[in-house]
Amino acid sequence: MAEEKKERICTHSLEVEFSRFPPSTAKLAALGFEQATVSKSSIRLRKEWGGPPGKPQLFTEIHLAKNRATISYACPEGSDPELRRLSSTLILLRALLAAGEAKASIRETCLLLLPPLENAERVANEPYERLCHRCAELESENRQLSFRVPRIAAAAEACARREIGLERQNAALLARIAKLEALSDDALSELVLEWISAHRGRFSVTGFSRENRVPPARCEECLARLIAHGALVKAGGGFLPARRGGSIYFGKKTSAFEEAKEKVSKMLFPRNGTPEGAAGAGKK
Repeated sequence: MAEEKKERICTHSLEVEFSRFPPSTAKLAALGFEQATVSKSSIRLRKEWGGPPGKPQLFTEIHLAKNRATISYACPEGSDPELRRLSSTLILLRALLAAGEAKASIRETCLLLLPPLENAERVANEPYERLCHRCAELESENRQLSFRVPRIAAAAEACARREIGLERQNAALLARIAKLEALSDDALSELVLEWISAHRGRFSVTGFSRENRVPPARCEECLARLIAHGALVKAGGGFLPARRGGSIYFGKKTSAFEEAKEKVSKMLFPRNGTPEGAAGAGKK
């Protein structure tokens, strides 16, 4: 996106005295002003130039009163202020000449004209070879920039395509993660039993949820169902796998469930693997 140039408005005035006011506007109309407003006390004239795309529009506005003439003109950032001043002053002088008899202060006229004329003289006195060298430098810089534009545009297009591809990959990964997180109740129950087996009968909802990307509320519901269906038994501050015949919460005994129960039982009851057997051994 091109940076917008800042516009600066410059104003200068000149003391004048018209023999008759308002003057005839017939000759003023021939100067090609886009806007002209005439009243008994003032005349406002405006001339505009369409600037390049992305740059402010150039304009010069002249305000003629009975005893004073004022010019206002746009001087965008990057433009030559003395050149803009000279161009606008020339428009003012043409308007004063077309307006008829008018007297102006020589001092103010000199103050208005001297700065841009001195700048024009300085430019005119520059050595021709130096100006040619500078022009060649600017042309070379312009060619280099012209060569860079297609490469920059191609790089921008490649980056845009890469970004689109990454967005698609990200969307696919998010969909896959969502699918993996959507565990069935049977699979979640097996994960809970394996966790309890690995942690010696202890169960941390927070730790299990973080490790397996399962909402804590669903972990608690699964644990409650396992206890309600007899798959787990509370024992002190932990849980024990229950030994029951028939089907339990899963609808069928899966191998992972059986392995998890067996592992926890052997770890907690190394002699015979059952809480009932452990209790009987204690009595003996």
